[in-house]
Amino acid sequence: MFCTIINYKGKKHDTTTRIGENIVLGRLSNFPQEQRKIIRGWCFYDWGNSAFSTSIMVAILPPYFVAIFKDAYPQGLDFGPFTFTASSIWALAIAFATAVIAFSSPILGAISDTRKIKKKILVLYTYIGCFATLLLFFSVYTGYEWAWLLMCATLANAGFLGAWVFYNALLPKIVSEESIDYVSSLGFAYGYIGGGLLLAIHLVAIIYFESSDLVIRLSMASVAIWWYASALITFKNVPEPEVDSVYTKEKMTVSEAFSQVISTLKKVSKFRTVFLYLIAYLIFNDAIQTIISVAGAFGPDVLGVTLQINMVTILIIQFIAAPGAMAFSVFANKIGSQKALLIALLGWAFIVVIALGFAPLTPEKQSDYDIQIKSLNESTYEIVVIPSSIEKPTKAFDVLENYNVGDQVDQNNVKEIKKIVLEENLSPYSLYIDGGAEAISGIGGSHKSILNDSLSVWPKLMRSVLWEPLGISVSLQWIFLGVFVGFVMGGSQALARSLFAVIIPKEQSGEFFGFFGFVGRFSATIGPILYGIVAGLIDPRFGVFSLLIILLVGTFMLWRIKLDNVLSRN
Repeated sequence: MFCTIINYKGKKHDTTTRIGENIVLGRLSNFPQEQRKIIRGWCFYDWGNSAFSTSIMVAILPPYFVAIFKDAYPQGLDFGPFTFTASSIWALAIAFATAVIAFSSPILGAISDTRKIKKKILVLYTYIGCFATLLLFFSVYTGYEWAWLLMCATLANAGFLGAWVFYNALLPKIVSEESIDYVSSLGFAYGYIGGGLLLAIHLVAIIYFESSDLVIRLSMASVAIWWYASALITFKNVPEPEVDSVYTKEKMTVSEAFSQVISTLKKVSKFRTVFLYLIAYLIFNDAIQTIISVAGAFGPDVLGVTLQINMVTILIIQFIAAPGAMAFSVFANKIGSQKALLIALLGWAFIVVIALGFAPLTPEKQSDYDIQIKSLNESTYEIVVIPSSIEKPTKAFDVLENYNVGDQVDQNNVKEIKKIVLEENLSPYSLYIDGGAEAISGIGGSHKSILNDSLSVWPKLMRSVLWEPLGISVSLQWIFLGVFVGFVMGGSQALARSLFAVIIPKEQSGEFFGFFGFVGRFSATIGPILYGIVAGLIDPRFGVFSLLIILLVGTFMLWRIKLDNVLSRN
């Protein structure tokens, strides 16, 4: 099979050597030297911007935003029949950013097919994303912390998503079709390792400085520097592709691009397989992207997962996803990309079913309790354990901020703490008092172990037959989730991208990847909106259940599509 590749100057030249004779799939060392440089440059963008998707959008910012939002609105923000929780308003902000990119991607993609601007648009979106990420640091100085965080996160996410579309559009321009699966997986592997490395640094810093607000904000700002520094390697080594367009006009205006998009939609019958794949992708990607984007807020909001545990989980995902992406690449070569992707999606469905059964354990041992106090004598007590950051559902909980580990308090202070923690209906804490006249143990009326949502039967069953007998805390449940997610996430993302890259017309890669971006971002708009509405009307756990239904529908549709003919022809 003959192919056309792009050399380091961005010019095209025909090769007269068969791919199979020069390039062994799965080995970067077998590519020509200049092409290796281009591939590594392309992969390094994933190395940098993955830090945004991990540290900012999942690991650090969502729990931080949840804490700030709950401090401002302990009972949630009521709006008519809706009660916007921290996780639901976070989901809606994600939906807004993705909507902007979804509807602009096809237009810009069509224009980029007739002009040498693919990389220029990538650079522009990168600047927007990095600058908005840097602005997260200044939230504490604004007086409207949660609103500032939400605004900057929305703008930064728009930059990230927009850049992702044109980063993907470069893929079929730098390698042949035989190598797309491998290079796509390699890019994701770079991303998982690069994002995971910076997250590990953040985790060490935040633990060492005991979740200092300054260190958390510095960690978020460092993502902008990491992302930009890695992007410079891409901008230097990856050439702007030459225009390889089927369009007659040399350049295309915005209005002409819009007309071209409409024309492509009318001609979609010529690309029936692409169209059916996009529909299936829209549905299953909707579920996956929404699960990923809201998980960082769902864990702290519903299960009480701490910032540190959330970071550890995302770190595990990063380093398992890297070999997972490459393993699925090998798997795809043996059984086919479509079958491998179906297995990855079924893995996702299994994970969501298990996650719906996550439940905090009722405290039993003294070490399980949030607040621990021991009696020193008849009138004096010592604070042994107390949360460093106090959640304050009512003003009464302001009192708890007056106490620190090691403080010695009298009996009246202990009575006050006991009344707040155990008698307030909105108390999210558990209390253990060891010895003395005030000895007691119990939980508050809103402790996370109290399951009273719409799907409580399932987590109660899982807790009684699995979590409690094995002593698996909600923190360990969340970490186990990371292990399984890490393995299937890399495979599903890489194979979905590479499958699309193979079945589209190569000379229209910008426009088609614009549609790919549109479908991906449009679905990522619908999912968070659906989750936000369902979580607001019913509860967050039912919101996740609705995503499971969507995931299964998309998986079934992919199974029904016959891609074999297209793949064998290509």
